[in-house]
Parts: sequence; C-alpha cells; structure tokens
Amino acid sequence: MAVLRELAYTGRKCDSAEAKSLGLVNEVYSSVDNMMEGVQKLAQTIASKSPLVTRVIKKQINYARDNSVRDSLEYHAMWNASLISHKDTETALTAFMNKSEGEFDDLEELKSFWEKEGLI
Repeated sequence: MAVLRELAYTGRKCDSAEAKSLGLVNEVYSSVDNMMEGVQKLAQTIASKSPLVTRVIKKQINYARDNSVRDSLEYHAMWNASLISHKDTETALTAFMNKSEGEFDDLEELKSFWEKEGLI
C-alpha cells in the first residue's frame, strides 16, 4: 500500500517489471502477440469454470473490498451454502475426480448491450 501511495502522490512512473513485482499487473509479456496468446489462455481457463460460481466469486470479492471482515465472512458463508446444492457443484466435483473438464450451462443467453437495453 505504501508504494501505491507513493506512486499516486508523486506521479512517479514505474516500468513493467516493477509493476509486476508490486502486484499491479499479473504478467509482463515480451510482445503483443505473446500477450494476446496469454490473455486468451487465461480467458479460456476462466470460461471453462462454472459461470454461476465465477459470478458469485466476483460478487464476493467486491463485497469483501467494501465491507468488514465479519460481514464479508457471513456474506461468503451465505453464498457458499447456496451453491452446495447447485448442479455445478456435482459437475465440478466429478470433473475433479476424473481429472477432466466440467461441462457447465450458460447462465443466460448472451446478448449485446443494445439487445439488453431493447435498442435493437
């Protein structure tokens, strides 16, 4: 946190190696092509997981950022309990035991912003 404050207060720039060492970026790539390959691989890994669980994890992380530890633990417990009976849990456990990839249903039909807003 101290380095983040230093960078914010002074406007000092840091190079990619320092940014990675500070945890400001996850990875540094040697070229745009390598970066695109790396982020596509990461996106595929995330997309292979349960969409429901991925959405819940995002909610939990955001909630924990803005709330007390006690409230966040209660929030996590509530969400985690609600997921136990979901079919994605069985699918994930079966895939784990078989050392295979799980097949998860999409949560909803994918629509563009324009479709969601009824603009087209």
